[in-house]
Amino acid sequence: MSLYPSTAKIPNFPPPLDNKPAKGNSTFPSDLIADGRNFYTAIQFVDYSPSYQINNFGSYYTPNGGIKLPIPLKLNDNMILHWGAVSFMDGLAGGAMQIMQRSNRYGGAAAGAIGLTAQLGGILSGQALNPLMFLAFQRPEYREFSLSWILAPYNEKESKIVQNIIKECKKAASPSYGNILMGYPLVALIKMYPDDLFGSLYFKPCIITSVQVTYSGTPTPSFFKNGAPTVIGLTLNLKEMQFWFREEIK
Repeated sequence: MSLYPSTAKIPNFPPPLDNKPAKGNSTFPSDLIADGRNFYTAIQFVDYSPSYQINNFGSYYTPNGGIKLPIPLKLNDNMILHWGAVSFMDGLAGGAMQIMQRSNRYGGAAAGAIGLTAQLGGILSGQALNPLMFLAFQRPEYREFSLSWILAPYNEKESKIVQNIIKECKKAASPSYGNILMGYPLVALIKMYPDDLFGSLYFKPCIITSVQVTYSGTPTPSFFKNGAPTVIGLTLNLKEMQFWFREEIK
């Protein structure tokens, strides 16, 4: 059974653009998927569409072309949810003070006096009112990922491929130019192979929050004859554009 139900159509919002093969397909290393090896990361950059945010349940897109890289060195899947502390007693006290303030012109002063008296009573008696605290669920948080690779080209030809991949990532993370209005950066569609790492890690559409490149990926920098570095570090920081709901996790 698929983890994702079919995506519902929402009227008055344009659907995502057709998931056409991306231009400038790049695979590193060149033999990444050769000889039956099928462990890799696929990333396709597509034009922004509000549907990637509006279709907020069960949206899942498979990359069609784009960049293919090895499985990142480190993969963390952290779900963060926001809960807030609520005091039932504070709510009652606040409501009572508002009533007093509205009842007459001296209500504000009386409410302040009552509050000070209650605090003084607690100091003298060594006792305080039970605040009756509870946790109230507020909202989930968008998942964030940091995908890091150490890319060591075998020759100058592969070095060119790495350079192209870095350029594509930077271009995707950048807005398009406009005299008054800038165009949104591209959206990243990501999938891990095989089978989303055996069904353990799925990605919803992501935005790129930063691109970090280390051109001296070793303690002692080294270069090819054409001046290209032999070891490059690449880190993509991403944030999903949609929340996860309980019904989506099967």
